[in-house]
Amino acid sequence: MIHVHLSIASVEKKRLRISISLPFQVTEFFIPAWRPGRYMAQWFSPLVKNMQGVDRCGGQVKMRLVSDTCWKADQPIDRMTYEFEAKTFDGGGSWVGDDVLYLNPVNAVIYPKDGWQQEVEVTLDVPTDFQRVCGKPFQGDKVSFQDYDELYDHPMVASSDLRKFEYSIEGTRFYSWFYGLKEKTWSTEWLAKNTEVFEKFSLAQFELFGSFPFEEFHFITLVPEYSYYHGVEHLSSTMLVLGPPERVLMDRPKDLWGVASHELFHCWNIKTIRPASLLP
Repeated sequence: MIHVHLSIASVEKKRLRISISLPFQVTEFFIPAWRPGRYMAQWFSPLVKNMQGVDRCGGQVKMRLVSDTCWKADQPIDRMTYEFEAKTFDGGGSWVGDDVLYLNPVNAVIYPKDGWQQEVEVTLDVPTDFQRVCGKPFQGDKVSFQDYDELYDHPMVASSDLRKFEYSIEGTRFYSWFYGLKEKTWSTEWLAKNTEVFEKFSLAQFELFGSFPFEEFHFITLVPEYSYYHGVEHLSSTMLVLGPPERVLMDRPKDLWGVASHELFHCWNIKTIRPASLLP
């Protein structure tokens, strides 16, 4: 199993600290040139800083970027450390703030050559008052994935400022999380109306397809103070960015309902149903 340790290196610089420990030694490492929801080339390697390899004796090993997506170590290593600039506050990026760590692993978590199909355990090391949210359940501060492909399709948010409502459809549990509402008050009427609408569009999609391709699903919504509208589909979650708070809560609730329903539909159409040549 590959072990990935994630923590906040600097809120001011908006950097994550990442350590990756391997069950084998290797000299080549890669970062994806794509991300879910945007099937075109993107380059994340410029956001990786202070890369350092470590050999079995604890000695430092120099690592060189040899292409847009590949690093090579001067000798075999089984551990590496680096920092990642988390400065993108949208549905497919990563962000560090005073009260939040938001990560799309496909941006930042490097994989070793021939290690794509290895099981991966992630430790999300955050302050004790932070809740952790992901499309897979955390066990304490850890969450496990069957391989890198599954890891890359599971964004994570940890924050001291998360609110949620939840509901069930045919035994499947749905959670709708919000970060960034601050002191905005959720009225009983707002919660009741939004829960009702989410239930309705979830039930309509269940009736169309006959089942859900997941046991639970998480709508994770980041709410900035400025106007924004974005969503990205994942296997058992969606990342939504919708602001400002007044838009989400009062002025234009159909924006939230529309993008949430749209991204849920992608769990079948794109994430589950697609040509074999486009898998995994």
